[in-house]
Amino acid sequence: MGGPPPGRLAAGAATVRVAMAPPGPIRRLRLSDLPGGEAELFALEVGVPHAIEVVRDVSLVDVDRRGSAIRRHPAFPAGANANFIALDERAGEIQLRTFERGVEAECLSCGTGATAAVTVAHRFFDWPPAVAVRVASGDRIHIDCTGDAPLMEGPVTRVFEGVFAAPPGPADPPAEQT
Repeated sequence: MGGPPPGRLAAGAATVRVAMAPPGPIRRLRLSDLPGGEAELFALEVGVPHAIEVVRDVSLVDVDRRGSAIRRHPAFPAGANANFIALDERAGEIQLRTFERGVEAECLSCGTGATAAVTVAHRFFDWPPAVAVRVASGDRIHIDCTGDAPLMEGPVTRVFEGVFAAPPGPADPPAEQT
């Protein structure tokens, strides 16, 4: 039985631990045509494409404006999640804000972005391979990249519940007409 361990979530659990996609190769890019000025980015895939920019203070980044420009930049033909990270040595954590493709706005948390952030911090800035990431919601996600597949552990919160009916598909019989 190979592969990463499955995610585990017990009924009523406050945290979940899941195996993430292994990060792909990292490219370093310098983009000069972004709102707010030039940026050095680290581009990698962790299930989906990510662009990481290391900044001094994530609270000062205009995530919607700069993130949207990075997400749609020609350097990323399929688009990319734009992640802004600050390496907070005093707190021993990485701070992360993400502009997520598909959402087309800043999101409160991004597990693949957190995994990409830890991967870049470890490989390029001598950070440990297992570290906490503080996301925009204020939650801490723990990423452990010491094994074959990174592990993510963090809090879970129900934010929505709903029911929807799927539209009829080709296998569904046509509705009777009267």
